Amino acid sequence: MIDRKKVEKKLVFVFPFVFVVGMCVLRIVYYPLYEVIGLEDGLVEWLQFFFYLVSGILAFQVALRSRMESRFVFVLYLLLALVLIFIAFEEISWGQRLFEDNSLSVFESNVQGESNLHNIEGVHGLIGYGYLGVCFYGCFSWLLSFVRIKRDLLKFLIVPPILIPYFVFLTINLLNPVWFAPQDYELVELILSMGVVLFLWYRLEGD
Repeated sequence: MIDRKKVEKKLVFVFPFVFVVGMCVLRIVYYPLYEVIGLEDGLVEWLQFFFYLVSGILAFQVALRSRMESRFVFVLYLLLALVLIFIAFEEISWGQRLFEDNSLSVFESNVQGESNLHNIEGVHGLIGYGYLGVCFYGCFSWLLSFVRIKRDLLKFLIVPPILIPYFVFLTINLLNPVWFAPQDYELVELILSMGVVLFLWYRLEGD
């Protein structure tokens, strides 16, 4: 009899590799379509918005479930929920193009002329370091298992090994930015957003 959970975990692990290979083939065979997919306010950005928004909701649910067990986990995941929802709306510039609103003067120094904070001069250059920190954590959080931390707490802190590939590709992109186009960055950032939502889903399910 096929173990459904094992099959699902194998598919989850393999998916980022299949996705990247597929996008590489598309990039070579039909670059115009590949370029359109990664455009600002395109399909990829809206998928990122969706995944980060769902992640925020899941983090909030994890926080509520853990409020009686651990105040630390409750506060940690509540803050994570707020951060993820903030990132979700940053991805779509708080609906700027949706509502065609270019009136917010606070965004005049935005390097892309958008209504968001992460592209403002002085902040834009630091975002990559933030993402790199997240990616390194996703890749190496398993090292926390060697630290004297309660097992019940560890499950909320360690990213499952099967999700490490979701953090690897953006790490490669950020460490070698000269080799990649903006569309490449958007696609590997999409993979990261999938990894985040899967991590929080597993935490909610107790896997």
